[in-house]
Amino acid sequence: MSDMAVLASMKWAEIRNRTRLFRHQSRLKIAVILFFSIVFWVSLYKLFFHGMQFITSFRILSDQVLSTMFYTFFFALTVMLIFSNAVIGYSSYFKSRETFFLMSSPVRMESIFLYKFTESLTFSSWAVLFLGTPLITAYGVLFEKPWPYFVSAVLFFIPYLFIPAAIGSIITVLVTNYVPRTR
Repeated sequence: MSDMAVLASMKWAEIRNRTRLFRHQSRLKIAVILFFSIVFWVSLYKLFFHGMQFITSFRILSDQVLSTMFYTFFFALTVMLIFSNAVIGYSSYFKSRETFFLMSSPVRMESIFLYKFTESLTFSSWAVLFLGTPLITAYGVLFEKPWPYFVSAVLFFIPYLFIPAAIGSIITVLVTNYVPRTR
């Protein structure tokens, strides 16, 4: 069994245990969190939809304003993701007890880094999907895009999330190697 398979099975066991513990949480707590998450997503969707509808009412500048809005939105998300991945990566790569434990095991360093990279990518990127999908959905519904648009938009997010995560990891490793801890 490869190193990554062992680490993945370990993470899968952790997820199963957390799910089991989650089931023992109060149903009211779960319902409230789920309700407010749905309300937040629908509110973002309506905000984006009505905002783009308002922008398209100005026929002359609507294309330029919409494209600038998308560029600005995704640029801001990219910068936030880079920063988030750098911070989470630093604590995950260099400050985590689990990392020190894994480094004492017979697992290759590359596998540990890839495992922790995947973990920080997942932890830092879930909110981007939560913020980005209402915008993409509102755009598709407003401009009556066919169903392949929605499938390709979801598939677009997967490689999009890896680029800032990789840049954040590179920044973390460079800063850790070249910036001294104390003066």
